[in-house]
Formats: sequence, C-alpha cells, structure tokens
Amino acid sequence: MRKILITLTNFIIFTAILIFVIVLSIKQITVDTLYNTMLTQKIRQSITQFNSNIVVTDDEIKKILEKYIMIVTSNEDISVEKEIIEIIDKYNLTDEEKKEIIKISEEEVKTMKKNIINQYNQSDKEKQMIKLYNFLNSSLIKIILCLIIIIGIIVLMILQKSIFEWIIKMGFNLLIIGASFIFVFPSILKETSAIEINYLSITNYGTKIAALGLILNIIYCLIETIRINFFYNEEEE
Repeated sequence: MRKILITLTNFIIFTAILIFVIVLSIKQITVDTLYNTMLTQKIRQSITQFNSNIVVTDDEIKKILEKYIMIVTSNEDISVEKEIIEIIDKYNLTDEEKKEIIKISEEEVKTMKKNIINQYNQSDKEKQMIKLYNFLNSSLIKIILCLIIIIGIIVLMILQKSIFEWIIKMGFNLLIIGASFIFVFPSILKETSAIEINYLSITNYGTKIAALGLILNIIYCLIETIRINFFYNEEEE
C-alpha cells in the first residue's frame, strides 16, 4: 500500500511540475515566437526613424513585445511609453523627435490592438485560447501548483521515511520533463500548431530543466556518499 501511495504522490508531483514548467515557459516562448515576425522590424523602425545610430537590443525588443502580448490578452489600455523612453533617452534627440517616436509607437499599439481584437472577436476558438493563456499566466495557478509540489514533497518524505529520498525523484522527474521539452513537445507542436512557433525557445527551456534535474541527482549522490562514508561508518563503530 505504501508503494502505491509513493507512486501516486510522485505522479501528482510530476504532473504539477510539468504544468508549472509549461506555465513559466509559455510567456517567454510567445515572446520569442513574436520576435521572429514583422512586428520586431516595425518596432525597430519606429524607434530609429530619426537616428539610425540608435541600437535596440534583443532584450529591449522583447520587453516591448511583452507589452504587446498584454495588449492582445487584456482589455486594459497598455502603453509602451516607458520602454521607448528607456531606449531613446540614451541618444541625442530633440524633445520633438522623442515625442514623435513615442506618438508613432503608441499609435501602432492602438492599431494593433484594434485589428487583433476585431480578429479574435470573429473566432470563439481564439477567444478560448486567450482565456487559457491568461489562466495559465495567473498568479493563482502558480501558487496552487507550488503548494501541490511542496505538499507532495512533504508527503513523499513521510511515506519514504527519508529526508533526502525525494531529491532523486525530483531529479528524475525534471530530467524526463526536460527531455520532453527537447524532443517530444516540438514534434507535437509542429504537427498540431497552426502558427510557426519558436522551437529553439522550447528546447532551451528543456535543456535548463534537464540540467536542473541532473544537478539534483548529483546532489543526492553526494549526500548519499557522505552519509555512507561518514555517518554510516560511525554508526557501525
């Protein structure tokens, strides 16, 4: 019975971690996917129109793209003024030029919001996708998943009567999830997705998760080595 409970608890933890990793990665994957569209070029052009020497880094573009995602997925009025000012304030532009850049950027945002909202209003499927995206990115779902994982680990420790045994199970769970992000999910999305997703972003996430899993396994091995070579020998003496 105890083995069944351990297996069930580990499955719940695995599922919660998998969903949590998807939740954490979905926003970055969306940003990376948008980065490879014409939207990036439009943003760069609007910012550099008065000074071709202005350099807009990838990170700066992605910060603006995060705002664009918020524009699409919420009914609030979102502004990119702060992000634009942070970029252009480093360059020798007149106040009029700065105001014009901000104005054009804000107009592009409004146009985009209007066009996309009109498009989404025509499709119930796309409405549901936005609701799902907002749900997965909500703080509530992250808190619930964290609580499930923490409670699951505590239950696992009690069932296994070991303080450290959960580490290796978590390590293997993360290795499996990481491998899924690297090899399985990109293949599934290629077959099912109607849009061109940035698969490199998915595999990068998978690599990080798998590396974390490997680190946990190494930590467990070190703990066991220390326990066997030092504490176990002391108990025998």
